[in-house]
Amino acid sequence: MKNKLIYLYIAALLGVVSCSEDFLDNKPITIQTAQGYFQTPKNALEGLAGCYNGLVLDGWANMYFISTIASDEAFAGGGPGEAVSGTPFGWDEFKEAGALNQNLDIWKNRYTAIFRCNSLLENLGTVDWGENETLAVQYEAETRFLRAYYYFDLVRFFGNVPLVRSSVVELKTPQADPDSVYTLIAKDLKFAADNLPDVPYESISSSSYGHATKWAAESLMARVFLFYTGRYSETDLVGLVSKAEALAYVEDVINNSGHDLVSGFQNLWPVSSINGSGTYAGEDNKETVFAIKYTWGPAFNAGSNHWLISMGLRWHDGTPYPYSWGWGQAIVTKKYGETVFESGDLRKNASVISVADELLNSTSTINQDGTINPTGAAFNADGFGDYTGYFNKKYVPLTVKTEDGFKEYPKSLDEGNNAQADQLQDWVIIRYADVLLMAAELGSPNAQTYLDRIRDRAFGDQAHRVAVSVDNIRKERQLEFAFEGVRYWDLLRYGSSVAAQEINMTEVVKEGGVNKTKNIVFDTQKDGLFQIPRDEIDKSVYDGVEYLIQNPGW
Repeated sequence: MKNKLIYLYIAALLGVVSCSEDFLDNKPITIQTAQGYFQTPKNALEGLAGCYNGLVLDGWANMYFISTIASDEAFAGGGPGEAVSGTPFGWDEFKEAGALNQNLDIWKNRYTAIFRCNSLLENLGTVDWGENETLAVQYEAETRFLRAYYYFDLVRFFGNVPLVRSSVVELKTPQADPDSVYTLIAKDLKFAADNLPDVPYESISSSSYGHATKWAAESLMARVFLFYTGRYSETDLVGLVSKAEALAYVEDVINNSGHDLVSGFQNLWPVSSINGSGTYAGEDNKETVFAIKYTWGPAFNAGSNHWLISMGLRWHDGTPYPYSWGWGQAIVTKKYGETVFESGDLRKNASVISVADELLNSTSTINQDGTINPTGAAFNADGFGDYTGYFNKKYVPLTVKTEDGFKEYPKSLDEGNNAQADQLQDWVIIRYADVLLMAAELGSPNAQTYLDRIRDRAFGDQAHRVAVSVDNIRKERQLEFAFEGVRYWDLLRYGSSVAAQEINMTEVVKEGGVNKTKNIVFDTQKDGLFQIPRDEIDKSVYDGVEYLIQNPGW
């Protein structure tokens, strides 16, 4: 029997666009059937908009946010008791915390996005392209990039997942083995890399920011290669991409993309321009190879970066400038606040908020009701769970000083919007720094130069260079990409023993102002995979046969 797959939550094309402002002007399909709709390039663009919209569907939970908590970088945090009561679901302790559907958004939103991609790919041939035939290939390449991106999320997060290649799906669709999924990913990325225009960064129109590029496809291919070969102890990517080919992809990005490192690591993040440590390079800067672009509309808009708010500092009586309030989740571990960064590494102060160094004597806070408290509000750790004294500085709600006093960042925040619901800072998925380090790890003859470039920026001198080696590259990745949603997946590809060695820790934290011992043990039975939502498993039962099997240990 053919139908829309119920337990995959496959929905009609809908949503808002997640890319540049010009792209936002093209309304995606809402309640339309694909058959017979795709007649013009404009229709195809609307369908592509729906595919991109899948990037921003997660709302309050996102796999990069979740994986940060599951790594050694952060604890669950939140308010007192939340870490063990189902919010935010015990991801740091690898347990369900009573929430059998804690990953439902990840599952259903990725498959919704994949359905949109499949539908568009099936109907591109019905479009009357006229003199715009090159758009047909470009739209197909962008769509296949996105489908590969969504499947890479799913297969890393859940392991064995249903492989859906069509908008019309067998109801009794079993889980596919990872190799089948990675085969589709590799083929899609090959097509994208071969067919997306090789326009260098400086020539890319601002109206195209947020779209997949040739450089993004090549970079993602290297990331997929490294994860797959490490995770499954293979020498190539399902027989389709060799190590030499993966290296060639990122070397092409390095030599021809026009992307480069931003001067000053701190300038990658908005807080630098507010606290005076530097000058924010802005979104879509030359180091950004691919990013999830957020926007806002009405309060609690689905296109907002809700999980940045989740990581904000938890205050109720006022938040010290330049920060604004949030939910206090993904609290940085003492390990990252105190021990992993070397002395002199400028990335520490650009990545970690230290309460002791920055906030205890802060002044000029913005109160919850929007009024200004010029003397500041006393810091109170009693409202936190898993409190360590450290927070994520890269992704955190901010306030700015204006002529009219303190306002939420950015200053253009509309009066009708809520800073606790609407944030639009982009989440950068792939930076040029990652391209350099992936090339070094893949054995580039320029590996030492690439590592030196990262270290020189990190310390502001050439005196801290180290010899290129696998261990040193891994250490550099840990420091360079802290709290960016990269670390957990790196640990898994290094192997379960390495993941356990790094993730296992015992720290004394505060829960509601009272000391408690936080003991984290990597669950080797689960092997880093997350829980498939229980509702999806229940909906997959036909004639007594369960077509979705829960991951071990859950």
